[in-house]
Order: sequence, then structure tokens, then C-alpha cells
Amino acid sequence: MKKLLSLVLSLLLLLGVLAGCGASGDATAADQSAPAASEAPTAPAEDMASGGWDAEYAPEYAPADTPMEPSGGLDTAVESAGGAAKLTEKIIYSADLDLESTDFDTAAAALDALAGQYGGFVESSQITGNTDYAADGSVRVVDRRASYTLRVPSDRFQACLRQAGSMGNVISSSTAADNITSQFTDQEARRDTLLIQEERLLAMLEKSEDLESLLGLEARLADVRYEIESIERTLRNWQNQVDYSTIRVNLREVAVYTPTAPVQRTFSQQLSDALRSGWQGFVRAVKAVTLWVLSWLPALVILAAVAVAVLLILRRRARKHAPPAQEKSEEKKDS
Repeated sequence: MKKLLSLVLSLLLLLGVLAGCGASGDATAADQSAPAASEAPTAPAEDMASGGWDAEYAPEYAPADTPMEPSGGLDTAVESAGGAAKLTEKIIYSADLDLESTDFDTAAAALDALAGQYGGFVESSQITGNTDYAADGSVRVVDRRASYTLRVPSDRFQACLRQAGSMGNVISSSTAADNITSQFTDQEARRDTLLIQEERLLAMLEKSEDLESLLGLEARLADVRYEIESIERTLRNWQNQVDYSTIRVNLREVAVYTPTAPVQRTFSQQLSDALRSGWQGFVRAVKAVTLWVLSWLPALVILAAVAVAVLLILRRRARKHAPPAQEKSEEKKDS
């Protein structure tokens, strides 16, 4: 029995030793197959702070269920969103330009054709002037003025404005940009709400059988449709102004361009100009009086002849009705 018991204990001890050896071998194999955590590669601190990891670290540190962001993905998305926002902005551009030209006919013709060159059109135009009667009897139109309202595509607004300014001497210019994005979107939202109301009213009309209700629904439907049409007209008008910018040009005819810098003149020059101006004014006055007298000369001759004839007739009548003594005394005076 003692031998048997010792044999069993020996077998059990042998099995325990074999089991311990197997477990140790498995742990050693596992340790050799995976590197320790302290030996794993680490990303540089500055790269982790900035988010710009190297390509060799990115696959190891990126979450398995998160796709890698392409280079510039966030910036591209922001730029795309900004571009979409710019495309939806509703901005009305306009400009006012005052010009003077020594060659009025050429400048007016160029302005008349300018809008068509940029894919636009002339919304309105007007030319006025003053009539001048020269000393030689000729008549001409002077001091002419022209006004143009040009409509050009908004993307060619600046180019057209620059070319218009090159057609003469610029006296003044101004530009304006009116952003109506918020008003436009508000009106669109209002229109969409009214369209929904229109659909509901039409549905209610189909189901209603009461005459009074039908009349009330039709009246309300008419009001809603009127508001929708009014809003759509406003939106179309705004969109037209957004698509086609407005350039208002005033052109004036001059003999000499207005100097852009002050001109210094000496006293002798001013005195000479004053004498010249005074003499020219005197000559013009003499010519005007002479022409007036000559123009009225036939009428003055006729009036003088009529006056003499009337005086003679009155004198003869006075002699016929005068007393005899008076007639004799008059005859003596005549002799």
C-alpha cells in the first residue's frame, strides 16, 4: 500500500510539473509575438498637437472605424461652403458717372454702343442742348448734354465702368453695392408659406359643401394668390437688378477740359483776360444793337411814314375848321 501510494503521488507530481512547463511556454510565445507597450512607436508630440501626423504613424493611431481625412479636407469643405454662400448672395451693383468731352458726337455714339459690347442694353437715353444764334446769322446747338442708363451683366460691371470712364474727362464717379440677401430670402419664405396655404385652401374647397364657407374660402384664396403674385413680381425685379447692374452716365459737351489741378495765373494774365473779356463784351453788345436796329428798320420806316401821314391829315382838318381871321393870319405867316 505504501508503494502504491508513493507511486500515485509521484505520478501526480509529474503531471503538475508538465502542466507548469506548458503554461510557461505559451506565455513566452505570446510575449514574443507582440511587442511590449513600452516598445511601441510613439508619434512626435508636436505632430500630435498640430494633428499633422506622419504617414507611418497615422494608420496605427487612427481609430479603426473612422476613415482617414484626405489632405486639406476641412479647408476644402470650408471653402466650398463659403463659395456656395457667395453664389447665393443677392447684391445689386450701381454706379453714377459724370463726364465731359470735347468730341461730344463720338463720345455719345460710343456710350450708346457700350452696353451691347458687354452683353447688356441701354435702358434709357436722352440728349439736350441750347440753341445759339451766331452773328453771321447761323444757328447751332451748343452746350449739349446726354444721359444714359446702361444695364450690363453684374460679372462685367467693373470692366464696363472702367471703359465708360475712358470716354472723356471724369468729373465725378460713385459706386454702390446693396446686399438684399436677407430681404430676398424673407420674401421667398413668405411665398413658400403662402403656397402651402393655397394648397390647403384648395383642399378645403374640394371638401366644403356649405355655400357661406365656400365664399369665404374663395375670398381668402384670392387674397393669398394676389400676395403670391406680388411677391413673385418683387423677386423677379430684384433678381433682374442683381443679374444686370446699373451704370448711369451724364455726358457734357465742353470746348476745353476742366483742369484736374488748380491753375496759377499772374496778375498781368488776369488783367489781360479782363480787358479782353470787356472788349469782347462791348463788341458783342454793339453787334447785337446793330442787328436789332437793322432787323426792326423796315418796321420803323413804315411807322414813321404812318406817323407823318397822320400828322398831315390832322393839320389839314385843323385848317378847315379854323376861323377866317386865324386863317388869314396863318396865310400871312405862310407868305
